[in-house]
Amino acid sequence: TASSPPSVSAVRRPSAPPLPPVPAVQPVQRVLVNKAVNQATVYLGHAGVPNLVDGKPHPDRYALQVFNYILGGGGFSARLMQEVRTTRGLAYSVGSGCSLENGRGSILMSCQTRTEKAAEVLSCMRGILQGLIDTAKVDLLWVTDFPLLAWNEDEKRWEAMHHMFTAP
Repeated sequence: TASSPPSVSAVRRPSAPPLPPVPAVQPVQRVLVNKAVNQATVYLGHAGVPNLVDGKPHPDRYALQVFNYILGGGGFSARLMQEVRTTRGLAYSVGSGCSLENGRGSILMSCQTRTEKAAEVLSCMRGILQGLIDTAKVDLLWVTDFPLLAWNEDEKRWEAMHHMFTAP
């Protein structure tokens, strides 16, 4: 006989000891490593938001995830991919990711390019980021399918059916 699944709100994680305080964000650092190589890797990062605040999701958590998707986490539809790779042909791989850790999250942009184009890529990436921040307005097409969670009878737990940004 099949058991009825618990409500999603009834699923609890085991409690963990509190995390140590997170150190303050350091001032901007630019690190340039000169090597005689054909390719360069460009990273741009910034402190993000923590996953939880007082045991509840951070109020900017989902906004940061959407922002990251538009910036560089959305593959070929992302602004970084469109400008750096498709329009300018500066890289094969470019993107961004956000990490929502319990202490403090982060957002990181990365790109691999020809060494002689690294400064141009860095400038382009900073411009795209600044443009998104300045406009504070983005056009979204939110596509999803339901249900996002399904009860797994064998495992006796809820499982994600689709990633939040996956179109049917």
